[in-house]
Amino acid sequence: GWGWREVVTTQTAHAGTRLALTSAYDAAFDQLLISFQDDGHIIFAADPDVAQAARAGIGADARIYGLTANHLTYLHRHRARFDERQLRYKRTPPVDR
Repeated sequence: GWGWREVVTTQTAHAGTRLALTSAYDAAFDQLLISFQDDGHIIFAADPDVAQAARAGIGADARIYGLTANHLTYLHRHRARFDERQLRYKRTPPVDR
């Protein structure tokens, strides 16, 4: 079964385009650490910041169900920003700490 942290709902807000996510998912989504495919499967960023998402309890097999056409439009815009962030990360050499 799914734990409460892994349940991601698609309750609508903001004219049916925004996703109502649990707080951990919402924070990672807003920081472009995760996004979702059209079929609802989660996508993780390819940089070290993803470890933050894992520490926040975000499941690698998370999925959202019941996506509407409005949700998909919103996700397409989000994934474009997510992909831009990925490209910037790939172009920037890692900083030694």
